Amino acid sequence: MNTNLCNQKDCSYYNSQIVNGFELYKIPANQTILRKGNQNSYSLFFILSGNVSLSLSTHPTLIFEKGNLQLIPKGYSVTFQTGNEECEILIHRFTGLEIYCKQINLASINQNNRFDYRFQPFPIESHLLKFLEYIRYSLDSDAFCQLVNESSRKVLISIFIQHYSKEAIYQIFYPIMGRNENFRSLVIQNYHKVNSIPDFAKETGCSLSTFKRKFKTTFGESAYKWLQTQRAKEVEAYLQDIRIDFADIIEEFRFTSHKALYHFCRMYLDASPSEIRKKATSFSKQEQVK
Repeated sequence: MNTNLCNQKDCSYYNSQIVNGFELYKIPANQTILRKGNQNSYSLFFILSGNVSLSLSTHPTLIFEKGNLQLIPKGYSVTFQTGNEECEILIHRFTGLEIYCKQINLASINQNNRFDYRFQPFPIESHLLKFLEYIRYSLDSDAFCQLVNESSRKVLISIFIQHYSKEAIYQIFYPIMGRNENFRSLVIQNYHKVNSIPDFAKETGCSLSTFKRKFKTTFGESAYKWLQTQRAKEVEAYLQDIRIDFADIIEEFRFTSHKALYHFCRMYLDASPSEIRKKATSFSKQEQVK
C-alpha cells in the first residue's frame, strides 16, 4: 500500500491527523486478502490493472476488472481474491459526499420509489481515468502533498458531475444517499458489538418492534438470520486468508474454543476450519501453476 503524503511539517497544509484521501493498494497474484471495514469512512475502489474477485458481507461476489469502480460503504469488510496477475487498486477514502453543483438535483431521484440499486461494477470514464493515472503517478513518485490530496478530492467530485449523468452518480453513490442507508449504516457499524437482538435495536436508537420492521424492510430477512449469515461469511473470509492464525480467528469472533469454531463452521459453512483453509491454500497453488 502506498500513501506517500509529504511530511514537510512547516507547510501550512500539513496535518498529522489526516486519514482520508488517496492510497495505492497493490495485491499480489494468487492471493486472498481480507481488508477490514472502516467505521468512519466510505471507500471508492478504482481498478487500475488486473482483475479481482470482490466480496462484501451483504452482496454477492463479483469480478472487477481494469477500468471498473465501486463504492464501499462505511463499516464493510472486503475480501479480495486475485488471479494469476497482480491487481492495482486506487482507493479514495472520504467521510461524506459534497455535491456542490446546483444543477445536480439528486433529491428528485431519491424520491423515486422505483429506483433499483444493484451492487455491480461501474465504468471508469476516460476523463476520470486520466485524473486517476495522475494520482497514481504522484503517489508512486512521492510527489503527493497534503494540499494536492485535499484539492484532488474536490476535482474528483467535479469530474463525476461533468462526465457522469445524475442517474449514474446516484447509482454509484446510492449507499450514501439512499432512503434506507442511514439505518443500513447504523446496522453495519454496530453489528460487531452486539450479543442480542434487543442490544442491536438499542444501538440503532429504535424500539425492538420498529427495529425488526425496519430491518426486514431494509435487508429482506430477520436480524437474527442476517447476523448469523454475516458472521459465517466473515469467519470464512478470515479462514481463507492464510496469513491469519486460527487462534486469532477464535479471539476475533469470541468463540469459546477451537471446538466451538469447528461446530460453527460445520453448521453454517458445511466444512471444518481446516478444510476451508486447505481449499484456499490449494486454490492459491493452482493459480501459481497456471
